[in-house]
Amino acid sequence: MFSSRYRKGLTAVTLAGLFVFAWLAVAILSSGPRVRFLSFTNDPNSTSSMKGELATFVFDRPIQSSDYSDLVRITPDINHSVRTDRQSVSIVFNQNLRPDTEYTVELSPGVESESGKRLSEAYAETFITPRASYAYVTRNYPANYFSAEKASDNALDSLTVGGINGPERVIFEHPTIIDFDANSTHAVVSVQEAETDLLYVVDIASSESKPVHLGLDVRISYIRVPAEGNRALYRIVPNPETTSDEIFKQHVNRVESLDLESLEAAPLRDASGDYLRTFVLDVDDTGSIALVQDNELDFYAVSPYSDFEPVLLGNRNSMLHFSGDGRGILFRDTDDIVRYDLSVFEDQPLQIETSGGFILAAEETDSGLYYALQSAENGVVTDTVYLQDDGDTRKVWSTDDRSDGARFNSFSLSIGSSLVVIETRPLDCLYDNVSTNSSCPGTRSIVLDIERGQTVHEVEGIGFTWLP
Repeated sequence: MFSSRYRKGLTAVTLAGLFVFAWLAVAILSSGPRVRFLSFTNDPNSTSSMKGELATFVFDRPIQSSDYSDLVRITPDINHSVRTDRQSVSIVFNQNLRPDTEYTVELSPGVESESGKRLSEAYAETFITPRASYAYVTRNYPANYFSAEKASDNALDSLTVGGINGPERVIFEHPTIIDFDANSTHAVVSVQEAETDLLYVVDIASSESKPVHLGLDVRISYIRVPAEGNRALYRIVPNPETTSDEIFKQHVNRVESLDLESLEAAPLRDASGDYLRTFVLDVDDTGSIALVQDNELDFYAVSPYSDFEPVLLGNRNSMLHFSGDGRGILFRDTDDIVRYDLSVFEDQPLQIETSGGFILAAEETDSGLYYALQSAENGVVTDTVYLQDDGDTRKVWSTDDRSDGARFNSFSLSIGSSLVVIETRPLDCLYDNVSTNSSCPGTRSIVLDIERGQTVHEVEGIGFTWLP
């Protein structure tokens, strides 16, 4: 009796459940597709969104494979492309997003399911990118700098990270920091000891530092940490006072590739299998291409992962910078500046008005070509940074506008190219000769907002590096 009533009740519940399920299925199928959520390659509220990353609209069912580019909008507008997959529509960022900026991504109605039903309501989501972050080194210069001694036995150089108009914190200290480079997750720092340099990898978030086993007494230079990727590059030169002539010749100017997670380092090799050696070293933002120069001034593109053989790019005076889109490299050829296009392996001369001056530095971004020009008139030397875009050239910064006698040292653009930092040094700079990036007391970094044309931040220290 009880069992019969139970079966009847269970049957009723089951039928009711099936009815609800069927009703929901009909309702869903009769309506258009819905956006379940919007996903990002990395959280855009906490990490800089880089060129090549995605914002993906994920739907509750498969959609028709069509071009939905006209239905996607980003405000403020950035260069992007759109691709369709079985159950999603993705926005591909073709440029870095600006820091500390509110963006809205929107998908308008019109996306169709496989059954032909259309998305009936627009979907939009807003996020704010994090403020621009940076790192720099403060040296413990003595009160009497000419004594070439530390201020005290307990004085330490410090590596500091911070954000524009935000707090700063020290993440690493040592009596003598030689060089460093960093991205948003790791800093790689070389320090000087009596007979060798030591190398440390520092976790930006936790400030935890771990030593890297080098195996030889060496001097380290040209540390390069790409904005993306998990490998750093650097050059080693054995200490001739503690190593044999044979070991010195075998390893001098060798390029090492360091895994930032495992801390395993391995030498890069050339096409013949010998150690890859260099006198200049740089890497692009993605960490997929490095640039080296041999003793005959020939430049080569190489892989930090050793997954392709070195590619000869030609004989050049010097390298200036990878272009912002990652597809070109700016070189100096005698007095001319050329852009080497990696997609077609050809030079593209750049038309830059120098008026007899000398180009100190150049960097190409989505917003144009930035270059620093040194000129002299009536014995007065002037350093000026210009922005050239679509044939129009305007002044960004100049020593003529400063009363402190500061000279230009270097500049670099933030992720998104909305800020430029200009590192200056005193007019009578007494270089410390601590490293290849030798500087002096009084070195300052001035951060300018390009659109507003005003200084938004200043720090005193050396090696100002943007953290993407």
